[in-house]
Amino acid sequence: MKMISSALRKYLIKQKKDFVRAFANPAQYPMGVINREDSTKNIYGSTSYWDPKVRKKKCAFIREIRVGSEVYKEYWVAVKEKSSKNYRTWFKKFIQREYGVAFNTVPSELQADHVLSRAFAEEVGIQYVRMAFIWNKYNTNSGWAVEQGFVDLARKEVNRKRMYLIDYSIIMKPLGIFPPKNVQDFQNQGGTIANKISKRANINDPSLVLNHLTQFYDEKWYPVLLDDSKKRTRKKKKKKKK
Repeated sequence: MKMISSALRKYLIKQKKDFVRAFANPAQYPMGVINREDSTKNIYGSTSYWDPKVRKKKCAFIREIRVGSEVYKEYWVAVKEKSSKNYRTWFKKFIQREYGVAFNTVPSELQADHVLSRAFAEEVGIQYVRMAFIWNKYNTNSGWAVEQGFVDLARKEVNRKRMYLIDYSIIMKPLGIFPPKNVQDFQNQGGTIANKISKRANINDPSLVLNHLTQFYDEKWYPVLLDDSKKRTRKKKKKKKK
């Protein structure tokens, strides 16, 4: 991997702080919304506008939120935009304009991606999702099967969501923490994951994080990761039979 530029390093530090802030104040910093207006509704000091550099109508917008004298900017893209080349280019151009991060300084290992799975967003009725730079090793570790499991779980939900807030499955990626691959992995690594989240998100009590993480895991991850574990077991058995 090539050395990253000082501008990119500075932005990644800023991005991490942004997600830590979102984790501490989830209602102020949604990760997915039905429409652009929902991203600022009842959120003090926030505004949004369509990206003037994107020709496709209603495909990308910028949300600004003022905290004291600071103004934070987020980039959002439409779930309906299927071309990864398009939405990644739009995001990178935004980062270049706002933070001086040139295209050729972004290594291939650093991916511009949705913080919330596009397929999952579609299933729960979300139309716009926030973008971020995520290192590939953290973005692909959980695997397609786990992501598909969340999509299958979403299909069972009756209520569509107007807004999706940050949760443990989202915060791990920008903080550089490997998500668990299956049930056994979580049981083995849960304490370590909680300690890392506590340290990187500036939370004083790791045990509190572990309790919340376990609760989230039991309610949401368990059926997904357990199903993934069963799929892996079945695949191994099939290989042995052959």
